[in-house]
Amino acid sequence: MTGWAVFGIVIPSLVLLGAIPVGVDASWEQGTFLLKIRVGPFPFRALPKGPGDGKRRYKFLFPGKDKEEPVRLPLPVLKALVLRGCDALCRAVRRARVDTLRIRYTAAGPDPYETALAYGAAGTAMEGLLALAGGRIAHPDLRADVDFDGGEQSFSGAAVVTMRLYQAVAIGGRFALGLWRDWRAYRKNRKGAEDSE
Repeated sequence: MTGWAVFGIVIPSLVLLGAIPVGVDASWEQGTFLLKIRVGPFPFRALPKGPGDGKRRYKFLFPGKDKEEPVRLPLPVLKALVLRGCDALCRAVRRARVDTLRIRYTAAGPDPYETALAYGAAGTAMEGLLALAGGRIAHPDLRADVDFDGGEQSFSGAAVVTMRLYQAVAIGGRFALGLWRDWRAYRKNRKGAEDSE
């Protein structure tokens, strides 16, 4: 009876925990990049760093003859890392939901011809972005303006991207497991090559 009670508590708790939305709030305003990581309703600032963060240094020591020598990954491991990373990124993009996307661009400059070309290119790029998104952006707000009075071009934007916690854990777990298998295969092949010599 106790097992069923624990089962009835643990499983719904895991389901509710997995349904928690996690996401990224990113914005670029007046030359400053702001990045926040959200877990549920709670945001945590990642960039820019706070005033005291620049004093902290995190060092990861790897075994080796010289601790100061930079760590160089073998080419097969580096290739596997890149491929697994691209796969994880593609999966994250397919499963993520863009709640808000705001882009403001003002084309300006001393040459009216170049300014008009920049304005047209920006408008075309924004329309193409919406077409590629295929309705996956909940609240798109893209606007391009033009200033022929010789001002300076400006750009600002913000994006809010979310996914469920279980999706993020599944993508991260798949990446870590695949990378671990690639590392084991590399070690096995290397050991076989050394034994054959």
